[in-house]
Amino acid sequence: MDSLVRARGDAAWLAAHLDLGRVERLLDVGSGPATYPIALCRAHPRLNATVFDLPGTLAVTREQVAGAGLAERIDLVPGDYHADPLPDGFDLVFLSNVIHGEDEAACAALMRKCFAALRPGGRVVVKDHILAEDRTRPAGGAVFSLLMLLSTRGRDYAFGEVAGWMADAGFDRPAETVLPPPFSSALVIARRPPES
Repeated sequence: MDSLVRARGDAAWLAAHLDLGRVERLLDVGSGPATYPIALCRAHPRLNATVFDLPGTLAVTREQVAGAGLAERIDLVPGDYHADPLPDGFDLVFLSNVIHGEDEAACAALMRKCFAALRPGGRVVVKDHILAEDRTRPAGGAVFSLLMLLSTRGRDYAFGEVAGWMADAGFDRPAETVLPPPFSSALVIARRPPES
C-alpha cells in the first residue's frame, strides 16, 4: 500500500492541499505504513502525528517511520478501533481507505470514536472511494465496491451515508471534495462543533 500510494501521488497531493494551518496534533486511524503521516509531517514542520493500528501492523509502521527520520514526531499507539477507544486530544483525525472494509454499524461507531478523539473545533477527514447516491458512479468505485462486498463485510459508500454517520456522531456540516484525476477517491470532511 505504501508503494501504491506514493507512486500514485495521493499523499503528496494531500500534503499540498489539505488545510493543516492550525493543526498541531493528527491521529491517523488504521494508518498501516504511515504513508500519509510521513508526507504530512514532512510538509508541515509544526505537525505531530499519532498512528493507531494493530500491534502486528505497527512493526512495519515503526520501520517506515524510523526510515523517514520522523520517530520523534510520529507516535505509534497499538489498538483495535473495533474494540478500543481512540486516543484523544487531537486537532484532526484521518481515515484513509478504512470505511470500505467495514459494515454500516462499524462505520457509524467509528465516527463516534473519532468525535470523542477530537478537541472541540477539530476535524475528521475520511479519504475513500465515495459513490454517487445511486452507487453506480464513479465506475471504478462501483466495481471496487463489488470486490469489497465479496471479500469483506464492507463496500464503498455514498456521500449521504458517510455524512449521516458524521451528523449522528455530532459533527457539523460534512462536505465532500473529489480529488482530481488521476486519483479515484474523495475526502469527506466534518468539524466537531467548538462548543461541544
